[in-house]
Amino acid sequence: MTVPPALAIAARNSDIHGHGVYAQQPIANGQIIVEYTGELISITEATRREKARQTQIAPSEESSDYLYILDDTHALDGRHADNIARLINHACEPNCRSNVIDGGVWIIATRDIAAGDEITFDYCYTFKDGLHHPCRCGSPHCVGFIIAQDQRWRLKKLRQNPKASQSGGSNA
Repeated sequence: MTVPPALAIAARNSDIHGHGVYAQQPIANGQIIVEYTGELISITEATRREKARQTQIAPSEESSDYLYILDDTHALDGRHADNIARLINHACEPNCRSNVIDGGVWIIATRDIAAGDEITFDYCYTFKDGLHHPCRCGSPHCVGFIIAQDQRWRLKKLRQNPKASQSGGSNA
């Protein structure tokens, strides 16, 4: 894939969480914005690193996870400082998506983005993992957790029958 010309984006404090990435110029729907880069590691190593990170965090402390799961065997650890894409926050109604193209992870606009808008995408956490990550995107349709769009029905089902989840009887 040919790397697109650099767009003017910048990191700054975010109302969603920590730092975010913002458009410094209008971005058109379908435009490739930035590549999510990092060290290519195995899922086993990603799991080990995430467990180690979790042990260093106080229970009341929020943190950031910079692991991007590529497939069943590989992940990118995007912790390095020159990976501005690691600061892109999740949103329940995002303005971008992430795509794996020719082995690279690219952030692509899914609608026109105005200069000054925060760039967001769906982190696509599984239902089980997403319940451990509160969402604060502020969208009118925010589900409260970072859960993939195609799995949010499970949260609705859980809320309709909370006793089933406590007894282990939920299929969610």
